[in-house]
Amino acid sequence: PGFERLAGLHRVGGLSFARQRQKLGKAVAAALPSSPSAGLSEASTTPSPQTAATVHGVLANHENGLNELLSTMATIAIVLVLFFTIFTIARRNFRPVYEGEADPGEVTTTVFGWVGQSWNLKIDAIVDETTLDHAMLVEFTHFATRTLLVVGAPLIVILCPTYAAYGGQDDNSALNMIGASNVESGSWICWMECASVWYVVVVVMNSVFYAQAKFLPRRYLWLKKLPKPRANVVLVERLPERAANEAQVKAYFDEEVFARPVIESAHVVKDTSELLYHIHRLQRIQEALERTPAKGSPSTLGLREQKKTAEEEVKRWRALINKSDDWNTTVAFVEFTKRRDKVMAIKMFSEEDDEEIVISQPPDPADVVWESLRDDERISVGREIAGKALIAILFFSFIPLTVFIQGITRIQGLSEDNPFYVLERDHPAICVIWNGNVGPVVLTLLMGLVPFVLIMIFENFFRLHDKSSTQLLLQKWYYTFLVIFVVLVSAIGHSLFDTMLLIIEKPGQIMVLLAGTLPYATDFYLSYMVIQLAADGFAMLRFTPLMKYMAVKPILGEARAKELAEPEAQSNNGMGARSARLCLLLVIPLVFCTLSPLITIFGMMNFCLCRCVYGYLIMYAETLKGDMGGFFWTTQLQSIQLSMLIYILLMGGVLFERANSRICPAIAMASLLYWKYSYDRFQREHKVESLSFQQLKDLEEAHEDGAQGNGPLGDFLHRHHKPRQGSYVQPELLEHPDIPEGRRQQETQVKDASSMQDSRVQRKLCC
Repeated sequence: PGFERLAGLHRVGGLSFARQRQKLGKAVAAALPSSPSAGLSEASTTPSPQTAATVHGVLANHENGLNELLSTMATIAIVLVLFFTIFTIARRNFRPVYEGEADPGEVTTTVFGWVGQSWNLKIDAIVDETTLDHAMLVEFTHFATRTLLVVGAPLIVILCPTYAAYGGQDDNSALNMIGASNVESGSWICWMECASVWYVVVVVMNSVFYAQAKFLPRRYLWLKKLPKPRANVVLVERLPERAANEAQVKAYFDEEVFARPVIESAHVVKDTSELLYHIHRLQRIQEALERTPAKGSPSTLGLREQKKTAEEEVKRWRALINKSDDWNTTVAFVEFTKRRDKVMAIKMFSEEDDEEIVISQPPDPADVVWESLRDDERISVGREIAGKALIAILFFSFIPLTVFIQGITRIQGLSEDNPFYVLERDHPAICVIWNGNVGPVVLTLLMGLVPFVLIMIFENFFRLHDKSSTQLLLQKWYYTFLVIFVVLVSAIGHSLFDTMLLIIEKPGQIMVLLAGTLPYATDFYLSYMVIQLAADGFAMLRFTPLMKYMAVKPILGEARAKELAEPEAQSNNGMGARSARLCLLLVIPLVFCTLSPLITIFGMMNFCLCRCVYGYLIMYAETLKGDMGGFFWTTQLQSIQLSMLIYILLMGGVLFERANSRICPAIAMASLLYWKYSYDRFQREHKVESLSFQQLKDLEEAHEDGAQGNGPLGDFLHRHHKPRQGSYVQPELLEHPDIPEGRRQQETQVKDASSMQDSRVQRKLCC
């Protein structure tokens, strides 16, 4: 209650903020309960609709804020010690789970030695041993720590003493004394806050720009060392009818587009569903034969006859599909003779150009999702619309769902017919403990299910070319979800849909909502950043792979248990979810850095812990994943830039409310112009899709066979850039043992992992 009154306090072009300052304070006080007990007693007498803030436990700043923060810090410290102890014991007893990707003796066995070993890892070393995407995830912790240090140190040194000495509020808690909530309306400190807005925006935007400039050489090096065929191949979609087969596709590019021979080969993706049916049938017969004990029994003879018939069907369908164009789709992998022509084709036929065809960079051959490429394009478009509708339903129903679950799990205001009424009447202390713990636990589980639900939607409704694309899509949507339901949760009110309608109808209300709610919840976000340390520590336990390994090892042995335990759950521990969460851990301190400068310290603590944990896991514990060459990193930087809009609008609203002069907030809002200039400059100057023509020229002047590992470029190649699957031809169309595609890729990865391990040992011996 109160958010609806808050939304109606101001009209665009109506009364000033200063004249309605008292009403704002009352509205916020009604919207955010000052303490859990206060909210409990009020609800017990007068039930009222819950807002998003109350459901998520976002409480207004109050006099016990410092004590609660210290209590939270002590609790999390105990939890981290417990996690570290479990990790130390598990690492010694289950080395395949925690050191499965390390060479024998490579990881120190001392209790604290792994911390220093992980901290001292160089980014280039991580690139050489894993992937560029995972190395840049570790680099993001460096970038975030540096940014928070540069932003936070001056604000803590200058603003915190100023808030405490000249704020003017005498009834604030010790924690609020060093925050912006201690500043009286009309105070000269508003001008210092205005200057801090410009300082933060300039520092963050320039930090992002130069971090990307430092990343680009690694990206271009990654593009240069791509092995064939991926280096010269493009993915072509929406092929016209006159380019229905390989010969016509070759003629389309050689004659219509380039007017000269440029194509080395082409493979049109075919609908092989019928062939896959017979392959799977053959596999089932083969498995039945292996389970039959009596080799000469009639059942065995019958199965052998069925196997022979199934093999003939597989050969017949494979030959028929290979020779005929009737099963061709509108998707093809096209290999160019020269990389320069490939880059030109990508620039001419990108999706934004709205041309006849669409050309993009191809995924790694081993990560191609052939099933998605085989689908009809019109069906794929319809399914994608349905998938986006499901995502919208997830967003708009999350608050009502959490309110419903909180209601059914809360022992409060029960009728006499309810069996739990006796517990509420006779044991109120137990009810308080239950209500204080069960609800947040259920809410945490719901938040943890969001990436899983999103992954399910992406895999079943979106046309994704490879597995890494799923993670990239998860990063974008999950980050949006976190920003809305963590950073902006107190401004949502009762309904995300109603709040969106209000902002669309009156865009100026967004500043009112932000300035009227977020400044009064800084204590909550301080505690939130402390609690995230426990989530960072829990990641190092590798709980799910450990449980799988412990369950399977007694039955199938150590090697097979290790194989089945990997990889970790990609919905919550993949590149997408991790990138989104790390981005959120930087956005929260940046948004609240002026209102509560102390929050930058807790942000740096989080990223220092993430640096140790993820550096160790990526380098020594987790198996190799697909590599998109830094797209997750670039998406993170773009998200940080967009988060500055929230910061500028928030501080502009606060200064409009508190400053006596309209010039002060106007100067702060003018930082939007610098933000727009920096954002456009970032998009214009930092291209990551392909090599420039000058870089292609330099590459062509290098040793011709360098990209194959025989020349100067051979030093660039490391274990990940060895393709795990040789070509962009559908596996079922090749002449090889007829085993299912998933099992074939799994066996290939296991063999490659072994060969990669050998190459690591040889390289170290050589060095």
